[in-house]
Amino acid sequence: MKVQRGKSVKLLPTSEQEQLFWQFAGTRRWAYNWALDRQMKAFENNEPFISANELCKEIVQLKKNNPDLAWLNDISCDVPKQAIKDLDDAWKRYFKRQKESGYVSYSKKKLAKSIKTGKPLTLYDRNGHPKFKKKLNCQESFHQDCMHVQFKEDKIFIAKIGWVQIAKTNIFPQGQSGKDFKIYNAKVKFDGQNWYFVAAIDVDINNESIPQTEPIGIDLGVKDLAILSTGDKYKNINKTKKVKKLEKRKRRLQRKVSRKYEKNKKDDKYVKTKNIEKLNKQILNVNRQLTNIRKNYRHQITSKIVKKNPIFIAMEDLNVAGMMKNKHLSKAIQDQGFTTIRTYLTYKCEEHNIPIFFIDRWYPSSKTCSCCGYIKKDLKLNDRIYNCPNCKSILNRDVNAAINIRNYGQLLYEKSIIKAS
Repeated sequence: MKVQRGKSVKLLPTSEQEQLFWQFAGTRRWAYNWALDRQMKAFENNEPFISANELCKEIVQLKKNNPDLAWLNDISCDVPKQAIKDLDDAWKRYFKRQKESGYVSYSKKKLAKSIKTGKPLTLYDRNGHPKFKKKLNCQESFHQDCMHVQFKEDKIFIAKIGWVQIAKTNIFPQGQSGKDFKIYNAKVKFDGQNWYFVAAIDVDINNESIPQTEPIGIDLGVKDLAILSTGDKYKNINKTKKVKKLEKRKRRLQRKVSRKYEKNKKDDKYVKTKNIEKLNKQILNVNRQLTNIRKNYRHQITSKIVKKNPIFIAMEDLNVAGMMKNKHLSKAIQDQGFTTIRTYLTYKCEEHNIPIFFIDRWYPSSKTCSCCGYIKKDLKLNDRIYNCPNCKSILNRDVNAAINIRNYGQLLYEKSIIKAS
């Protein structure tokens, strides 16, 4: 079975190549902003929506007829073309969002700002409207035509730039793309410190005939990241020494930056100095380490769960946005990454043909006794042991919830079998 997997490899460009990277990224930003400005002016003049193909043709004519834009000839034509396609997708998302029920044109924050400043709100201020791209070093990127990308030992060929050194050689198969293997959605991006080549490739998944095990219910939490109905527990990685040390360093650096901003304040404006930029790079590096640690851990535990090859997997459909409104737990919930775990489990279950069910978020999995079904309405958050007053059973609160989730998933699984038959 072939599936698409995202791969990334760190690039080691020379100073000349890195300068070209910045030019390509700047061209993508310019093309996006030019196309957005062109569309907005068309709307103001009551002209019809301009398609992406028409805008691409306009850029070609601009390169030929406008001497001020002759520098576009030095840039790969795929860069501005893909930027215009990205804008076209942004418009489609915006128009789709407007048709959704409950769509609010302007946020409360924008309405309050309009009242305070006395400036009327425009179409550009609407929720979901495509925005002009700013020059931010940590968000620079540009696309590449997949057919032009080639690999040779420890180098990668990028159109109009040449052969660029890569840090690892075992990420992508060696040889030319399109012959030995195929890549999709190739992109070069900057994360604030290093440049990376990112693309998706076809990967063979061997779904061997592994005997199925009992179904699994998963209860996600803050004390422990995941508790299974089988009794297995996966600890909270944010409570380890390494993560705590990095979080402490991050807080210290942020306070240091804040003090420097206050020290260099002129009138009502904050001045960004070179020292502040150095500290921001250190904060970015710490953030990258924390992100990689958490991402790796989530991949590990989701892979372990899927490799058990259960009959099905059931987990709660958590309202993460609502949970984040709790000011005491918002930071802990954000660091756990419940939505990311759900995403990882979903696509990994699809690859291994394992049914996954999401139970109703209002189902009282923690308050219900998994033995007799009694609902304990006065259960508090600090009650870590579930003592059932009806059948006198004593269970760990999280394990009890995971068993209830599995039992609920069993009903959904049986219904799906009846529908399929």
